[in-house]
Amino acid sequence: MHFNYRWVATVVLLGGLLFQSLANAQAVTDPLTTWVNSGAYAYNRLERLSAVANQATYNNLLNTCGNLQAPSGACPAATFRVFKITEELVHSANELLGSGPTQYSLRVDAEGLGFDLRWTAAEELSAPGSASTEFANTQIASVISRITALRFGAANDSFAVTDAPARGGSAGDDAGGLLANRLGVYLNSGYGYGKRHPTELEDAFAFDGKNFTLGADYRFTPRLVFGGMIGHDNQRIDFDSTQSVVAGNIKATGTGLTLYGMYEWEGPYVDLALGWQRLSIDSLRDITYPSFNTTVESVSARATGKTHSTNTVGTFDFGWPINIEAFGIDPDLRVEYRHIAIDGFGENSFYTGGTRTGQPAGYGFTYGDQSVKSLEAAVGIKLRYVLRPSFGVVIPYVKAEFHHKFDANPFTVSATYDGLNSGSASFDLPSDPQTKNFKTYSGGFSMVLPHGWQVFAQYQGTSGISYLSHHIVSGGIRGEF
Repeated sequence: MHFNYRWVATVVLLGGLLFQSLANAQAVTDPLTTWVNSGAYAYNRLERLSAVANQATYNNLLNTCGNLQAPSGACPAATFRVFKITEELVHSANELLGSGPTQYSLRVDAEGLGFDLRWTAAEELSAPGSASTEFANTQIASVISRITALRFGAANDSFAVTDAPARGGSAGDDAGGLLANRLGVYLNSGYGYGKRHPTELEDAFAFDGKNFTLGADYRFTPRLVFGGMIGHDNQRIDFDSTQSVVAGNIKATGTGLTLYGMYEWEGPYVDLALGWQRLSIDSLRDITYPSFNTTVESVSARATGKTHSTNTVGTFDFGWPINIEAFGIDPDLRVEYRHIAIDGFGENSFYTGGTRTGQPAGYGFTYGDQSVKSLEAAVGIKLRYVLRPSFGVVIPYVKAEFHHKFDANPFTVSATYDGLNSGSASFDLPSDPQTKNFKTYSGGFSMVLPHGWQVFAQYQGTSGISYLSHHIVSGGIRGEF
């Protein structure tokens, strides 16, 4: 039998060409995810998640928007803008892979494509959870400061007059004049500030906030007090573009109502507080990345949005102050619960530079509802000392607390490009896990003046929270009537 080597070689050659063709076709399929997972460059988790969502969005729109130069009935303007964004990213990946169409490639290198994927990810919208949590924390701090004033302010006011040491926490039985001033009215204010360091999932930002609290309480018996407070808070988060691929800010304004009560025995005490808060949140994201393709314009756009959060906060505190003449040791155990619900919302986006300035852009997102729950316990100890100058009573103190979160799981921000239907591919971007164990420390003084007036000032800081530093300076004044 004659064996035709030429025929065998032809078959092998054709098979090789077919295999190469299939390989190229596979390389072109899902080029964004293929490239970021190829190991050619060390893309982080956020960039890979963005690649998956952008690629899926492109795939969903390809049949209706592919090969179009302008919107159509099947591919309306909002959808067409989104398709062109994802098309540029896909073509950029094609160019890096060396296969597939590259007409609309941005001509960026591997690192540049990673930056572009971050610009389109909208991970900034995990920050409203931080703003809402911060508002809840300020209201809890206001309750704690007021209850501290009730336990020690009135008591020390009485022994400043009688010059007798207080028994237990309230000295309710030591001062017959205590019930003469049943009503207390107070005004507190505070300024908080801090920074968040960047991670692969969340951006770096600096934040600050101012809060004011007006409240009143009534002492029904020497041991039982009920009261309420209204708080107002203004916060601002500024993203740090020198540390993260991000630009923009988030502003939040809110009002909260808190009801509280306290009961004291000869030594121990318990207090309970329940608060409700409503926060209005305005977001601004700048999206800026270059194109080195003369037929594709660089991107300079802005997306703005507005939403609300509703916070429910509850605290329970048990303590047992110990007085040794002028010196005091106050251990306590507190449990805090927070439930923060952020409403879903949509962004508007427009170009801020280039020939398209002022025109609608496709970079806005529609966000789903967010829910952040937290159950936390804190064990603390306060050291204080009573000074008795001629004008009243001054109580300097320092305090340290150890906190434990029972649920430190991350939450997820889900979003789709604005203008697409609800079944479109979504960006499911998780936050970083919360720190389970951390510490707070504080120091300050409380001053009791004649006629039931009191002022206080305090500094509080945190230690051990991953990626976050936080400081609060607060003060207030109260009067009894």
